[in-house]
Amino acid sequence: TNDVMSAIGHGNLKIQANTAGLLNITGQFDIDQGNYNFNFQSLLRKPFVLRGDVGSYIRWSGNASDADLNVLAEYVADNVKFSDLGDQLYAQGGDIEYIKKYRGKVKVLAKITGKLMKPDIDFSLEMPDNSPLKNDPIVLNLLRDIQADKNELTKQVAFLIIFNSFGPRSTSGQNQLGGRAFEGIVSSSISGYISNALNKQFSNIVKKLFNDESIKVNFNAQLYNGSYLLSNVSSNNFNIDRTNLNFSLAKSV
Repeated sequence: TNDVMSAIGHGNLKIQANTAGLLNITGQFDIDQGNYNFNFQSLLRKPFVLRGDVGSYIRWSGNASDADLNVLAEYVADNVKFSDLGDQLYAQGGDIEYIKKYRGKVKVLAKITGKLMKPDIDFSLEMPDNSPLKNDPIVLNLLRDIQADKNELTKQVAFLIIFNSFGPRSTSGQNQLGGRAFEGIVSSSISGYISNALNKQFSNIVKKLFNDESIKVNFNAQLYNGSYLLSNVSSNNFNIDRTNLNFSLAKSV
């Protein structure tokens, strides 16, 4: 996916390498600062900042590609409006006029754990420490409602990262709709999660527009290297340098 994590930190590592390609690492690298460069379909890049104040680390116990991750990264969406949530905001009750007028930052946190080659990513939302809504009970309850539904949370994370805004509330039925996810995207990367969420959301929009549940939407992405097109060139060790995107609509009859 071309997602890249780079970090500055400290630790004691034992590294073994030989000319046959063996690379073994033992030890823990504690992260002080860094970035996770989220890459959306090679078209849009936005950095998550790695949090070093919460014990983020990468730990190896042999095979270099079999590291264990415990990393917290955050993205700050700017000029976000809670009024974009529509009925979900009004359902909170009470005085919400000051919340409707809010234009400010919302933090997207990504907790990355598990194995390096197949990490688990858990998202959460919170207000910045200096936000006037940091401890507001209505906002806290609103964010809890969003985070209680994993599909809704992933969708809101996608909107905040790509569009710097909240998206309209989905019903439970709508969460089950959607065409196929992006092909060629590793689902256990931030790019993969966001791609899948947007694919479902745009499917819902098209189905509402035409008022037809039989319409299917498909986004298809293929990431590859142009050298693969040459039959007499080895396909080993080439970096991805091309992206093929297709969008299609299909109707069942």
